[in-house]
Amino acid sequence: MFSEIKSSAERRFETLYPSLLRSRYLLIDDFRYIPIDERAAFLQAGDVIEFLIKEGTESLPLARAYHTASAKAMDVKNYDKAMEYCEIEVRQKYE
Repeated sequence: MFSEIKSSAERRFETLYPSLLRSRYLLIDDFRYIPIDERAAFLQAGDVIEFLIKEGTESLPLARAYHTASAKAMDVKNYDKAMEYCEIEVRQKYE
């Protein structure tokens, strides 16, 4: 029922990352993937950034994705990655 309303971006994401979706997320309503823990949320944020870059997304949505990824990296105490994502976020906002 809900799978009929998937956007083309959601379908491309599923095509690019099928094994990731099965291993790290709970499937809700046939198309929403909820991270199972903080590490999964951190990895999901990285997947979203990679996907947005492949899609050629403009800088502001990409900066927001980097901001989220930085916060998730902090949650799992990956401070180096958090700083890296933060620096990229600032560059995206002001380029």
